[in-house]
Amino acid sequence: MHLHLSRRHFIQQLCAAAALTSPLLGLTAALPRAQLRASSLRFQFEPLVDLYFLLRTGTDRGEILPPEWRPALDRMKAAADYLPGGGGLDVLNGLIAESGSVAELSRVVAGMPSTVAGRAPVREALEAVADALGMAQPLYAQGIGATRRELVMEATAQRIDRVLVPGERECLTYILSGLELPDRDFEVPVFLVANAPEPGSITGRSRRLTTACFVSVGAYPGSTLLEVILHEATHALEVAAGPDSGSVLDRLRAGLQAQGVKATDPLMRDVPHTLMFVHSGETVRRALDPTHIDYGDSQGYYAKVPDVASVVRTHWMDQLNGQLSTNMAIDRMVAGVLKQAG
Repeated sequence: MHLHLSRRHFIQQLCAAAALTSPLLGLTAALPRAQLRASSLRFQFEPLVDLYFLLRTGTDRGEILPPEWRPALDRMKAAADYLPGGGGLDVLNGLIAESGSVAELSRVVAGMPSTVAGRAPVREALEAVADALGMAQPLYAQGIGATRRELVMEATAQRIDRVLVPGERECLTYILSGLELPDRDFEVPVFLVANAPEPGSITGRSRRLTTACFVSVGAYPGSTLLEVILHEATHALEVAAGPDSGSVLDRLRAGLQAQGVKATDPLMRDVPHTLMFVHSGETVRRALDPTHIDYGDSQGYYAKVPDVASVVRTHWMDQLNGQLSTNMAIDRMVAGVLKQAG
């Protein structure tokens, strides 16, 4: 559900390599949304993106795909084999979203170098992805694509348009002001899909879009979907803010670094990431649904980082409730997680 800091330079170079080929085609029309000033969310369903994630999971809403899908699934697996570890195929998500068609993706791939930033053969991986998508498109068009689109549209109508969109401005204001992220008037692209690899959502860089969020509507029940969208949007808004924006997240990382925490230490990721979870959950509770249960509780994230979660939740909730200043909350979070780490 995040963009690894260690992969940012690689993805930037990957996007730059794609840019050498030619401008990319536009995306499909966005789903209906409220017209807002300043930063906002743009929800859309792109069949190519949905098909890409369908092939990566190998299942359609829990059901194994029929045998006729096997050649395309095997080709997608070959693509993944080119990029083992370090995020795997996720580093390609932005390029898939930008392309809009298999033909355009193939044309972009043809002009790319074989390797980017000394990493694995990216061009070969993208060629395999394009092949897999081309093989699967006729099958997708036979009915499964329409069914998946209906699932996304239903979630959009029932949970996003009805609940999130009316409170969108309040939610984004609470995130931007609470985390002290500068508002860059950025329209966050949110690609909605029927299902995706676990955990079901991710945000990554994109040359044309700056950054893009990918969220499976089938992975998250009720208001959890809304929190996940806002969590991913927080990642995107931080990317749009640029490096060293002076945000709470930046200052939290700086505080850890000042205490000797290395960039490769899991704390450097887990602490600000947990803060994003806490703040997104509280945003939903205060702006959309007072009965909302944090993703960290309902989906088990807090249990994966119990010491960090305990410290961050305690001190950030005190800050949100007016009992601590922001700087004091940052100091206490840094001191608390280091004490827990021993």
